[in-house]
Amino acid sequence: LKHAIIDQYATPFASKTGSRSIDNRVAFIDGYAGPGRYEDGEEGSGAMLLRKAHELAKLPRKLELHFVEDDAKTVAQLRKVVAAEGADVTTTITVGNISKQLPDLLKQAEGIPLFVYLDPCGLIIPLDEVARIFDRPRGLGAPATEVLINLSASLRRFAGILTSAKPVEGSL
Repeated sequence: LKHAIIDQYATPFASKTGSRSIDNRVAFIDGYAGPGRYEDGEEGSGAMLLRKAHELAKLPRKLELHFVEDDAKTVAQLRKVVAAEGADVTTTITVGNISKQLPDLLKQAEGIPLFVYLDPCGLIIPLDEVARIFDRPRGLGAPATEVLINLSASLRRFAGILTSAKPVEGSL
């Protein structure tokens, strides 16, 4: 479902916001990027965004893709996907935690529309850090900023921590 949302929404977002952006640039940050493409060949978010970048280049829109993944083995696979499918797309791939990378990525997207996709397997970035994404300029003429967060994966488990006799501070 979340990949279907990105697949259907990336084009209208980049088309509309990129029409008034500096050099038609639009940034996408995938904070939990994964391998880009799954073992069975199916598109992950990385391959999907690379495909969208090629499709949108015809408008012209220049998608700048920023992938963050904390697992080195997964990043190696993602690098292969980007090398094979995104040689002409502006991309960054960072091994690490999105919390630590976010300030730099926000600077790279300064002044242009931004879409942030956060789909964690485990603990999500603290919501006060997510709020920093919206500290970008607002109002008439400011670049659009949108965030898609998947909270469903662990919400029930984390909600149980609220009433636990031994709550895990990091999860709270």
